[in-house]
Amino acid sequence: MERVLGPDHPDTLTARGNLAHWQGSAGDPAGAAAALSELLADLGRVLGPDHSDTLTVRHNLGLWRGMAGNLVGPEEAGRWNEEWLSRRLRHFLQARNENDRS
Repeated sequence: MERVLGPDHPDTLTARGNLAHWQGSAGDPAGAAAALSELLADLGRVLGPDHSDTLTVRHNLGLWRGMAGNLVGPEEAGRWNEEWLSRRLRHFLQARNENDRS
C-alpha cells in the first residue's frame, strides 16, 4: 500500500495503525507500541497534533505501552495534556475574538 499510495497517504497511515493493533493483539504489545510511536510522529507531521486520528493513536500508544509494562511517567503525560489544552484554549479564544469583531 505504501509503495502505491505513498507513506503519508491517509489510507497508508490507517493501515499502519491497524497493523500495530493486530501486532499487539497477537501478543507483541511492545512491538505495537514501537509501531504506534513511529506512526504518532508521522501523524503529527502530516495531520497535526490536534487531529482526531493523531489523538486516537496517542491514546492507543499509551494502552499498548501499559500492556508492555512500559508506563509513561505522569509528569510526561501531564505536560503533554497541559500543552494540548493550552493550544485548544488559544484556538477557542482566538475564534471568539474574531466572532466578537464581526
